[in-house]
Amino acid sequence: MNRLVDTQHLLHLRDSVRLETLFDEFERRFPQAFCTVFLGILPHGVSTAEGGFWLLNHGVRTCQDEIRPNDYGIALVIDPSTHSASLCLGYSLETVITHENTAELLRQISPALWHGDYANAITKMVKGVDKLLRKYGQPRRRPSLIDARKPRSLFGFKHTTPEKSPVEVDK
Repeated sequence: MNRLVDTQHLLHLRDSVRLETLFDEFERRFPQAFCTVFLGILPHGVSTAEGGFWLLNHGVRTCQDEIRPNDYGIALVIDPSTHSASLCLGYSLETVITHENTAELLRQISPALWHGDYANAITKMVKGVDKLLRKYGQPRRRPSLIDARKPRSLFGFKHTTPEKSPVEVDK
């Protein structure tokens, strides 16, 4: 499963590159999570919600030859023929991002979908999920520099200077 699947070739190359950069930044911030986007016409009788559920539960996402669990997966499915989209979350993310949050994100991107601005819709969706996850994320704590002790040397050994001894010169 790739991060961006555009079966109808609706995205320009510059938009695809920009979205890949956006996905890289998202996965740098949240290394356990990943986004995948399917942009294409679904078979007759398959809704975007069903397509997203199938994609998230049956797709296999690899990153650097390592299979990533779908518990932290985010699948956005966009059907351009119906101007509809669905956002499916892995089971671990469902506790953090509520159904109301996903409905609000889908409402925010619906004008862009209707006008065929798929790159902008995908960008808004990823940034919205990013904002929600930051709200619930635990930032790393850095130690305070006020009362910190300075190390004696780079490797913890006491820094010594060689004693000065008189230099004998042969004449």
